[in-house]
Amino acid sequence: QVNNFILWSQNQALFTTAQTRMDQTGRAVAFIENATPNQDLQTAFDAALASLATAQSENASAKSAFAQGLPASQSLTLIKQSLDSLSITYQNFSTVGTLIKGLLPQ
Repeated sequence: QVNNFILWSQNQALFTTAQTRMDQTGRAVAFIENATPNQDLQTAFDAALASLATAQSENASAKSAFAQGLPASQSLTLIKQSLDSLSITYQNFSTVGTLIKGLLPQ
């Protein structure tokens, strides 16, 4: 359980970075949407928001698992799930970036 807690603790920087990127991406999407509304861009951004929310929820659940003294296998599963969801978030960021590049004048 101690090893899992150390792993979870080291992953917190990843969640902070993802939230910062989400904030930056949100500002870019809002700016572009204001000038040129694009449903695909909004859908991709919404998917990124949803996957980050899922990742953060799973991350909080892993933290709770430590506090509740749940078995190490449960906390490790939650850590893995949160990182998988965070990976999906970055895939969604990539999609948003590609769509933004396509909307910007060349």
